[in-house]
Formats: sequence, C-alpha cells, structure tokens
Amino acid sequence: MKFMTMHKTIEDPGSELVVAFAYEGKFSANSHLKELDHWLDGYISNLFELERFTGKANKTEEIFPNNGIPAAKVLIVGLGKKADMSADMIREYGGMIGRSLADLKANSCTVYLPDVKASVVKSTEIGQAITEGIMLGAYTMDEYKSEPEEKILPESITLSPEQKSAVNGVDKGRAVGEVSAWAQNTVRDLVSHPAIHLTPTRFAQYAEQFAADYKFKCTILSKPEIKKLKMGCLLAVNAGSEQPPKFMILEYKGPKAKARKVCLVGKGITFDSGGYSLKGAAGMVDMKGDMAGAACVLAAVTAAARLKLPIHVYGLIPSTENLVSGKGYKPGDIITSYNGKTIEVTNTDAEGRLVLADALGYADTLEPDALIDIATLTGACQIALGYTSAGYFCNDDRLSDKLQKAAGTSSERIWRMPLWNDYKKYIESQLADIKNSAGRIGSFCTSAAFLSHFVGNNKWAHIDIAGMDVDVKGGSYIKKGSSGFGARLLLEFLRNW
Repeated sequence: MKFMTMHKTIEDPGSELVVAFAYEGKFSANSHLKELDHWLDGYISNLFELERFTGKANKTEEIFPNNGIPAAKVLIVGLGKKADMSADMIREYGGMIGRSLADLKANSCTVYLPDVKASVVKSTEIGQAITEGIMLGAYTMDEYKSEPEEKILPESITLSPEQKSAVNGVDKGRAVGEVSAWAQNTVRDLVSHPAIHLTPTRFAQYAEQFAADYKFKCTILSKPEIKKLKMGCLLAVNAGSEQPPKFMILEYKGPKAKARKVCLVGKGITFDSGGYSLKGAAGMVDMKGDMAGAACVLAAVTAAARLKLPIHVYGLIPSTENLVSGKGYKPGDIITSYNGKTIEVTNTDAEGRLVLADALGYADTLEPDALIDIATLTGACQIALGYTSAGYFCNDDRLSDKLQKAAGTSSERIWRMPLWNDYKKYIESQLADIKNSAGRIGSFCTSAAFLSHFVGNNKWAHIDIAGMDVDVKGGSYIKKGSSGFGARLLLEFLRNW
C-alpha cells in the first residue's frame, strides 16, 4: 500500500473506495457527512434515523452506490463521541479501515479525516495515527499456511484532511506512521515465527539484513567471542541447547547526533522450556515469543535509522534457547556474570534476567545517558497487571517521565512499580553474591532488584511486557496473537530524546 496526502472533495474522482467517519449521536452532529449523504440519496441519514448505525466507536457500515457518487464502494466508520477525541480514536478508525480492506477489495482508497482543533489533536498526530491504524489493522501472518487466503489491498491510499492547510502536517505524520507501524508489524512477524525457524542464528541474520538495508552498524558475537568476554550467564543458559548463542550489538548514529547516548537492551530467548525448572506443557506453547523484547529493540533501532533521527542509540540483544539436556545448567549452579557478580541459580526458568545481566553489564561499559531494557520477564507482571498494561521500574524520575510521555503517544500503557532496596534482601545468597530467584513472594519486584545489580550508576528503566506481547482479546487495530507491544513505545522515546 502506498500512502499519499491530498485534500479531496467527495466529487473528486479517482478512488474506488471512499471511507468516511461518523461521530456517535444523531446525524445532525455529523455535518461533514451531509454532502456524502446527498450523493447517496439520504442513505446515511436514514441509517441514523432508524438507529441501524449511530457512529459508535469501531462500528462500520458498507455501502455500494448504484450511481451518482464517483466511487464504487463507501465505508462509514464509527469514531465514538466527539468529546472523547484523541489520537488513539483516530488510530482505531484506521484499524477498522485496515481490517475491512481485504474484504472490500478496492484498488484505490480515499480516507477522509476529522477536522480537529490543533489544541486537541495536531495534524501530524492525525496523519501518524491514521496510518498506523490502517497498517496495523491490515496486518496478517499467513506465511505458514499451505493455502493462504488471497488478500487484495489497495495499491494507493489517499489521506484527505478536511482543510487544505492541514495537508503538510498530516503528510509529515503519515511518514512517521508508516515507519512506526512497520516496526510494530515487524515485531509481530518475528514473534510469530516458530522456534524451529527463528533460532538465535536466524535472528542475527535478520539484524544483519536490517542493518545493511537501513545503514547502521551491526556486530554479531558468536560463542567464542562471548566466551572471551566472560559472559557466564548467557553461556550457562545456552548450555542445554545445540543452537549456538548470539550477542548482537546494533549501533545507529544519526546526522547531527548529539553526544548523549541511549542504550536499549532486549531479552532474546528464542525458545524457553524452563530448563530443569521445566514449564508445564500449556505454559510452553507460546515460549517461541520469549524474544519479544529483543524484537522490539531491533525494530526500534531500525526505525530510528529509517527516520534518520538525530540521535546516537545502541541496541544490545543476548539471544539463546533455554532447553534441557545433559549439558544444561542446573538449580544450585553458581555462575559468574560479565561484571563479575556471582549468581546462585535457584530457578533455571528465571533465565531471562540472567542473559540480561550480561547485556546490562556490557551496556554499562558504553556509558549511556539512558539505559532501558525490555523483556517478557515474569509471569508475576501478568498476574499483577493482567492484559492491560506493562509494568516498569525506573531509578530516575526524568527518565520515567520521558517513558510515560512516549507511552501516552503510542497508547501503550505502562505502570511504574517500586524499586526499593528492601527487595535486594530477598535475593541475597549464602553461597554467592546474589541468587537469580527468590520464589513467588514479591517476584515481580525482586526480578528488577536482581537486574539493578548490573546497571552500574546509569539512569535505567526495566520494562516487563509479559502479558502484553500477545493480545488475547483483539481490538480495532491489533488482532488476537502477537501484538508487537513496545516497538512504538521505544520509537516514540527515541523520537523525543
């Protein structure tokens, strides 16, 4: 789909499909629809009068005019109450369009946009949100189906602001929206791949390809280099797998980048059996997605390069499988991390924090001005916050504010949790410096307490996306399955950096 921005009236020919929005309420509250209603001989106003369609959010009505209007198909999408207008409402509008495109089978499409006061939603925000919604809503993953359904999407989609003066703003937002939606859909793709396909080696190949395509540095460290760096945690988790580990170092330095650096770290467990602390069968099915945090880091760094952001950002991805074998690491083992801390392993299913420990220790040597890790780390996060929000811990209020601002823009909820020193007592070990798990009590917070031992004096945030990486309900622009949650959040953070 190729997006463009142009002010068009309903009489303008050129699109097979026309999409318009409706506010919830009576037809009289939708003055922008009067001209289209006239062309359709009062069809829309009649729908409102009969209460067959009232503009409720995410409700749609398909119309196939016989004559009069220079379009073969019309889609009306409910936007909800005008007083509740937000960028996410417009993203949902786009999502319903994206979900409908395959069924409507139009070669070209014009989407009419709300005229919103700049103080409520800016034209750039409208352009970004509608583009994200359409691309996210149209997403499908059918690579592994023997007979995938034929999907006909428009070759061109024209975004039409109500006012000509908004064209430039909408188009700037559209350019960002295409990249941010690409980032989220890329994460959805990567997480959806089965572990037999997405091994650490294949994951590293994706990173190398993105780096080559979008002109940023990518260094892949294999097992010999990882051993040389003495990353004992990553090597221990990898010991039970025949697939070699990879440590990926991404670096993008944009034009006019200032000296301040950001470092993103993502957990890259391409399959997690739990090791000797074996998961149950039901809990293992989705563990091909235990690399969702790493996928977010790869997508965010790539998106920053695509947008040519004036920033300096590193992305670090420790990647391995966590399997059971005669060589696998065991409860009771004591291992040494990259920064020299010794760790007593009390639970081999708490492997994500181990590989992050090595990566965070390495990140500390880069001396970043902000250090953020993202991971599907704990079931405790899912228990605490459900499928509604990710949890995060942060040792710096200004960094926390920046993350909250990014989350507000991306509409990806995050909730700050306490990072109290008391939790460090839970993971004290009699035999080593610390242990990797303190059991169920306070386990969400003790996971962050463990990671805090490896971040040095950096301003740091840990984002746990367990429960948010897979959408169990489905919505207007995210269907059930891999959600890609976190990619747009990180990109918004980088855009504001």
